Amino acid sequence: MPRAILTLLVLITAVFVLIFFTQPEKSSINTVEQPLFPDLVERVQQIDRIDILNSEGILFQGEQVDGQWQAAHWHDYPIYKKKLSALVQQLVEATQSNPRTRQSNYYEQLGVEDIQASNAMSTQVDVYAEGALLESVIVGNSLSSGSEQELGTYVRRVGDSQVWKLNHAIELPVHSQEWLRPTVFSIALDEVHSLTLKGKQGWVIQRGAKGEFVLDKFDSAQLVYQGVLEASVNDFISLPFERIHLAKHFSLNLDD
Repeated sequence: MPRAILTLLVLITAVFVLIFFTQPEKSSINTVEQPLFPDLVERVQQIDRIDILNSEGILFQGEQVDGQWQAAHWHDYPIYKKKLSALVQQLVEATQSNPRTRQSNYYEQLGVEDIQASNAMSTQVDVYAEGALLESVIVGNSLSSGSEQELGTYVRRVGDSQVWKLNHAIELPVHSQEWLRPTVFSIALDEVHSLTLKGKQGWVIQRGAKGEFVLDKFDSAQLVYQGVLEASVNDFISLPFERIHLAKHFSLNLDD
């Protein structure tokens, strides 16, 4: 065989060997479409706390108190429940269908190292049910480009060496206030029928015949500033949570 061809074959073989040994090892586990977190699936209705942590500490802590979800890490602010529901649903939908590596030297590359590790970029999600830890998951890198088969998120259960690749994203807050509902009320302006200030000097702003806001008993009067009543109602329903003490002086009625 000519020396040039032999040299070329050796180089090609070396390249394939290099590629093989530098790729994360795919686990030999039998793939099955079973839930990755079966306990979570069975007790999803009993979830009452979700903690999200990273290398810097607690990023988010949501607790259910008297049927309402609030941010234990941020002055008990109300939380956008849809965000929590979406996160739980994404974990419930995780299956044991796409195992990846068990080798810890690939954890950093996939973003699933323990959050206590040096320079860790991973995020840990702890789910509680009836006050007890139900599931603890490390969420790693997400693949947002490529073919449909390549998209997804790497995850690993805390204390387990097996890394799994989910075929969907796990959506987490970027900062501690992202999932908080900053206003007292979660309603739109067109849902408001009337706003009443209680007391001797009180007044009532309500909808007129044409759907506009009018001041009760003065519906035929001409306002100096058009739109001031609508602006007043809008300011009230946009009341920041830290000023909730003002709300006790008002009564808000919504359209059916």
